[in-house]
Amino acid sequence: MSGVGIVNGMKEIAAAMLVAAPSRRRRRRRLIALFLDGLRARGEGASLVHVLWLFLASLAFVVVKGPHDALQLTALLALFASLMATSLFDAAYLIVPDRQIGVMLASAALFLTRFDGAEILAHIAAAAAAWGLLTLVSFAYERRTGRSGLGAGDAKLFGAAGLWLGPAGLPSCLLAAVASALVSAAIERKAGAPAAHEHVLPFGPHLALGLWLTLAFGPLDWI
Repeated sequence: MSGVGIVNGMKEIAAAMLVAAPSRRRRRRRLIALFLDGLRARGEGASLVHVLWLFLASLAFVVVKGPHDALQLTALLALFASLMATSLFDAAYLIVPDRQIGVMLASAALFLTRFDGAEILAHIAAAAAAWGLLTLVSFAYERRTGRSGLGAGDAKLFGAAGLWLGPAGLPSCLLAAVASALVSAAIERKAGAPAAHEHVLPFGPHLALGLWLTLAFGPLDWI
């Protein structure tokens, strides 16, 4: 292929990407609209109503009773913002942004500076195990059904949950996520959404909520 052909091909690819990818401003408008619709249980955001209100209510709880250590409180607020952004983005575009995963990992590293070495190692091991578990579940599901289930972003998000929560908090996080997803599925079915095998329900918002609720209120004692 000639140099001119390569250049023209690259231009066509770039043009297609620009058309396919929504502009940053348009994305921001859509996410804000989704957030407001979710709070009012309307339209596209209706199935997120419980997710958003639980996020906001538990944020107030964390701010009131949370750590007095400024470093840890900063890490928690950064995590909250990242989880909210991830929830809205995944609900809108079925993508868990790598940038937000990076914020979660960085804020976890900041939060864990007050922990001792053994605890930090346990949290790192939990992160690896959580990522590996959902990666394996996703692979097995796709191999068995021929359809994609959990995405790579969900596995990364659960890995970030492992780093934040450690091994003790992961079961509660996953249980809360599944319960929240079932509520969203019920809301969507009531609104006339297609059956589960015809409709993709993003799991990211529910994993994010499970992480935050477990962090705010602690793991369930009976798990």
